[in-house]
Amino acid sequence: MNIIGHPYVAFKTWGKMNSYLAVGSHLPDIFPFASVSVFKFDEIHEGGEKFLTFLRKNHPDKIGLAIGMICHSVKYGADRFNPEIENWLLTGRPELKRSLSEKIADCSSIDLKTAETARLHNYLWSGVDLYLLKNKKNFINDLAKAHSEANLEKISDVLSKAFHKKKDEVKTIVDQFFNPFKSENLLFSVSGLTRIWKQVLAGLPEKDNVNEKKAILLFENIYSLFEDQWQDILTTVINEVRAKTKKFTG
Repeated sequence: MNIIGHPYVAFKTWGKMNSYLAVGSHLPDIFPFASVSVFKFDEIHEGGEKFLTFLRKNHPDKIGLAIGMICHSVKYGADRFNPEIENWLLTGRPELKRSLSEKIADCSSIDLKTAETARLHNYLWSGVDLYLLKNKKNFINDLAKAHSEANLEKISDVLSKAFHKKKDEVKTIVDQFFNPFKSENLLFSVSGLTRIWKQVLAGLPEKDNVNEKKAILLFENIYSLFEDQWQDILTTVINEVRAKTKKFTG
């Protein structure tokens, strides 16, 4: 899942949207997408369950942060389906996989091997984002409002206390990662999503240098290639995440 997909799955799982859920649904991607991170993978990407216990005891109004993290994670959430998205769309289609990988390498200014392995699923999920952008306008409005209302200062403070990190270091990372999301207009168009995408991918170890024009064309191409599959994919992911996270959200 990507910019819109992760919060949408979290929203459909929890049944409501607020600024904490919107931010929480992307917190796992601080590792590895933040250029400098004080968090380890197991802490921030897979640490939602432990974080939820902390929030229920100390900040029950902010549990959306942890619910969003859990719905994103590999253990319970949408990231479990990163290998599946490639299987669902590209099994038996090696020439298409190669063609898309070459376009990703060109678009992100990375080598073909990285495009075929580490980056392919990220770009494939862009089809879900475009599907939601075209079909779920009310949700996009709610998501944009939630991000605009997010208090990154308070969120950084809570994260630093829960994970025993220095607040100034956490805030630097949180600001770097989430400030692009706080511009409401960027969530309403493919070009806006691409601007967020460019900034986020630049934080990866490979320091992707995304060409925005090429990214827009590639996103539209991916969406069109599999246009009749996105709703079924979303339904499968949401049903599975709901089942796995019921003990946290129910």
